[in-house]
Amino acid sequence: MIIGLAGLHGCGKSHLSDILERESGWFKANKRKLLEEMFSKNFPSPESQESIEWYRYMYKSYGAPKLMELILEVIPKGAPVILNAIHNPREWSVVKKASRTAILVGVFSPQAVRAKRNSPQDAVLDNKRIRYWHDHDEEPSACLLSEVEWVFTGVNSLELQKIECAEFMSYLKGSKYLD
Repeated sequence: MIIGLAGLHGCGKSHLSDILERESGWFKANKRKLLEEMFSKNFPSPESQESIEWYRYMYKSYGAPKLMELILEVIPKGAPVILNAIHNPREWSVVKKASRTAILVGVFSPQAVRAKRNSPQDAVLDNKRIRYWHDHDEEPSACLLSEVEWVFTGVNSLELQKIECAEFMSYLKGSKYLD
C-alpha cells in the first residue's frame, strides 16, 4: 500500500505526512532524503552543492521513472507507506505498477497561504510543477491530477486535520486499499 501525495510547494504535504505517520504508524518516505542516502557514496553529496540543485541533477540524469523504481526498492514492504511527493504521471505510473493498492492524494491550499509559507523562488517552481503534472512525453492525455482519489486541504486546524486523517484511514481500511 503506497499513499502518494501531490501538491504545490507549501500546500501542506509534509505536514500531512507527519500527521499520518504519527496517527497511523505508517512509514513516511521522503523522496529527496532517500535519494540522498542512495547516491551519497557515488555522486557529489548535497553538502558539496545546493541540495535542490543536486536533486534536480539526479532527475535530469536518471529520469523520474528510474528514480522512482530505485526509491520503491528501498522503502519497506508490507506496511503502508506515505510517499511525499509525486510530481508527474510517469512517477505515478511506476508506483501503480509496483502497488496495485496505491492511492494518490492531492493536498491543496490557497495561493495566499502558500505564498506566506514559501520563498519567492517557489512560485517559479510551482509553474514547473504544474507543467510536470501535465507531462505529455509518454501519453498525450496524461494529467497527474486526474489520478487523485482523495483530497486534503493544507489550511485546516490541526484538530480538523487529525479528523480528516482518521476518516481517510477508515476509508482505506474499508476499501480495496488495505487488506
